[in-house]
Amino acid sequence: KRNKMFVYILKSTFCLVLLLGFYHLILEKEKMHHFNRYYLLGSILFSFIVPHFVITVPMEAVSEILFMEQLNSNEVLNTQEQISGISGILYTNYLLALYILISSILLLLLGKKINQLLQKTRKNKKVSYFSATIVLLKENILPHSFLQYIFINKQTYQSDSLEQQILTHELTHVKQKHSLDVLFIELLQILFWFNPIFRYYRKAIQLNHEFLADAAVINSHKNITEYQHVLLNTTAQHNNIYLASNLNYSLTKKRLLMMTTPSSKTKILLKKLAVIPLLVGFTLLFAQKVEAQEKKPQVVELQEVTNGISKKGMKEYKRLFATAKKSKNVYKQRDVRKMIALYKAMSAKQQKTVVDIRTMLPPPPKAKVLVEIAEIEEVEEVNFEERDYPTDSETLL
Repeated sequence: KRNKMFVYILKSTFCLVLLLGFYHLILEKEKMHHFNRYYLLGSILFSFIVPHFVITVPMEAVSEILFMEQLNSNEVLNTQEQISGISGILYTNYLLALYILISSILLLLLGKKINQLLQKTRKNKKVSYFSATIVLLKENILPHSFLQYIFINKQTYQSDSLEQQILTHELTHVKQKHSLDVLFIELLQILFWFNPIFRYYRKAIQLNHEFLADAAVINSHKNITEYQHVLLNTTAQHNNIYLASNLNYSLTKKRLLMMTTPSSKTKILLKKLAVIPLLVGFTLLFAQKVEAQEKKPQVVELQEVTNGISKKGMKEYKRLFATAKKSKNVYKQRDVRKMIALYKAMSAKQQKTVVDIRTMLPPPPKAKVLVEIAEIEEVEEVNFEERDYPTDSETLL
């Protein structure tokens, strides 16, 4: 189970890395921010699901002897797994306890940050603003939003010195419910704190949120240059609030260039379509591969096969049969079971060319039951009670 979990995490992480790399190289540069938002969220879900996919692939006919060897090897592996499982229980429990402890601490910290934001909504004056609620704060803070709340400095709001573009920007975060995306990725970071890939997804998702809000402001106010000046004027304030969407979050060259980058509908369509073969290819790459076994090897031990067994099977039977001469007519029990299975699978013509191993097995010795009766500290022999056991070697096996 530990090995399966490790393989699952490895496949999922590798898939996450490749999908994020495709996003940064191909998709992020285009003005298709709504599509990119769902691509990033869908990439995470896809990477969790795809390792569970099962793809059945055809395989060549497997000889009966290989089928029997596989059974024997499985028995050995099962024994080894039992031994290693017993020795690794304590180690696994320690790791599980450490994982739960760290996850619990991170979850408590997240709950504390959420509570701090909600406390502001209860302790300060609120004003309705379209589908959002503006919370007026006394501290001098840059406008930011969380869930349906927009947090703004009270004095700035009442003096009407707040730029309209800023309100439109934060209102877009509220309307498009960007906080839910942030909370979703935060929970994943808590569950998979040992995997740094989710930090990069968080940055990509939040930057995409800013692209969406920037595009909404430009579509509404139709003045890119003025909006860029508003953004640049706010970069001096470094009071970003964790979990909240901030106006100057990641105000990099990417955001400023995105506003003036021309878009091509044909190019955007081609890049969207490129996601389809990408997902198909990753499905084939990361899904579980299961070989489709033919029916004949599976019923060899249940009924006779008219076509008989392969040449390899015949050679293996003869080889095992000949080992008794080298070992003074002594067979190993597993070899006997294997030879019986092979002999039953032979056709009538094949059986005539070899000796039935069951006829070579010596009959079991007759057993004598000795009944001892202790009487006055003396042991007296009684008549032996003899009982014949069945001599049919096939019945014994």
